Amino acid sequence: HREDQPEPGQAMRILCTAGLAFMLVAAVNRELRSRGRWRTAKEPNLSVLLDLVALGTVCDVMPLVGLNRAFVTNGLKRLDRRENVGLSALANVAGVKHGATVTSFGFHIGPRINAGGLVGTARLGADLLASDHETSCQTIAETLNTCNQERQALEKKAQAEALTMVREDDPVIVVWNPGWHEGVIGIVAGRLKEHFNRPVVVMAIREDGVVKGSGRSIDGVDLGTAIMAARDEGILVAGGGHTMACGLSAEVDKLETLREWLIARLKDDVAKARAAASTPADAALWTSDITYGFHDEIERMGPYGQGWPKPRFILGPAKATSVRATAGGHAFFDAVDDNGFVKAKAWRAAESGMLKAIEGDEPVLFLGTIEIDTFRGVEEINFIVEDVMALDRTESGAHDAEMLDAF
Repeated sequence: HREDQPEPGQAMRILCTAGLAFMLVAAVNRELRSRGRWRTAKEPNLSVLLDLVALGTVCDVMPLVGLNRAFVTNGLKRLDRRENVGLSALANVAGVKHGATVTSFGFHIGPRINAGGLVGTARLGADLLASDHETSCQTIAETLNTCNQERQALEKKAQAEALTMVREDDPVIVVWNPGWHEGVIGIVAGRLKEHFNRPVVVMAIREDGVVKGSGRSIDGVDLGTAIMAARDEGILVAGGGHTMACGLSAEVDKLETLREWLIARLKDDVAKARAAASTPADAALWTSDITYGFHDEIERMGPYGQGWPKPRFILGPAKATSVRATAGGHAFFDAVDDNGFVKAKAWRAAESGMLKAIEGDEPVLFLGTIEIDTFRGVEEINFIVEDVMALDRTESGAHDAEMLDAF
């Protein structure tokens, strides 16, 4: 039994609602088969549902182990084959190419389906996934894409405001605002969690006074159990979730109490989790190591996601040349060392502070992952930068084990 696999008999505990619903349907189907139902009628092919199950599993941030891993692996194959008309239309609008990954579900398709309920109507997503009419699906997909653009604007505003409210010394970040749209608070919580490496709860106060919240946690800190305990103690009106994510309802006059309660309950767990965090890189590379063959070897171990992170590497020392910063704060450049160069991207580089280091004149260390980008039918290997660290001149010849300790 592997440590990262669920205990025997506990496999269902790691499933989201979509996964549980699928297993229920499978159980009913099996029972009907045992009773001879399919001797006179055609047995349904349940595998046609796996792309939807995979979508739910990824968007609900479930660990990609056990049954979840099987769901997502097979669901990605179905997405690649474009067998669901609605998902196919939305994937095309979102720019999802063949060779779909967990990112395709979590960052491109899922948010667009969700956006319908945020700034339009939730019916849009349901209609899209249930339809097999290509023209109707294309129309809905384009509408959802427009809704997603509106959602991004709301998210950007809320995130900027939330950043100003973070108390630097709090081990758990809890922020709220009456001006935030409740449909974007989960995304904002995820962004803050990545930025500060701490559990985060973000709450929106509606005009009727009802408070809705969403939270994201870090490895080693069980936020969902804490939220359920707060509910049981009367601090929350309602709340639930799992280790890495939660949702809640609260009263305005208890928000400060909730913040203090979560900090008191989780501060020791946060300290232990951050102290026990493993080295964020799996190996140190030169640009010449980043090849299509190496990328293919990495992808054979996928799919990657919660509970099964994609391998991360330290690249360098290398210098960024031909730097192009976009209006959205992203950076595109060539990472150059003595062995050659590789195309590199740093999303939200300006916001995170990476852009300043990238635009500097000195070699630096890049932490990130390797991906294949397809543009107009042409594949190109890219290094996706997650962090940058300045390198002292005296360390410029260091590599391998020494580099793994750099971050």
